[in-house]
Amino acid sequence: MVGNRKVASKVPGPMGGGPRGGGMKAPIEKPKEFSKTLKRLIRYIGKYNKAIVLVTIALILSTILSTLSPKILGKATTELGNNVVQKVAYSQIQEMLKQLPEQVRNQIPNDATIQTLIDMNLISPEVASSLPASATNVSLTVEPTINFSYIGKILIVILIIYLI
Repeated sequence: MVGNRKVASKVPGPMGGGPRGGGMKAPIEKPKEFSKTLKRLIRYIGKYNKAIVLVTIALILSTILSTLSPKILGKATTELGNNVVQKVAYSQIQEMLKQLPEQVRNQIPNDATIQTLIDMNLISPEVASSLPASATNVSLTVEPTINFSYIGKILIVILIIYLI
């Protein structure tokens, strides 16, 4: 303290030039002739041309695959969802058919689908409207299954994309 005033102590900054580290500042140099500087830069990185091209191709490929992978994965999700909906609809319709009299069940064709039952008015309009569109074409002769082979193929493609 000098008199009634506090004297700020000059604490060196991280680069040694004062509190804000201004000791390492150099004047900004701009190229006088841009084209010569650019040519010199191209000559300097010339030995890395193959690597730069390879990295650029990899970058473009990675971007494309990153964009495609959610769409491909969406196909697997849609397939799984449709298969589950069809299995549930099949089970519900089979339970409903068990409650019908045998005379009515005998009138149902062997190759009937849920849409056939809707057309024959064997399914109430409330039940028909609650069924998703993907479930109306479900055959009543064979219980639907989950298509794991298709889903597996999609997942293998996704795995290959992520490994690239």
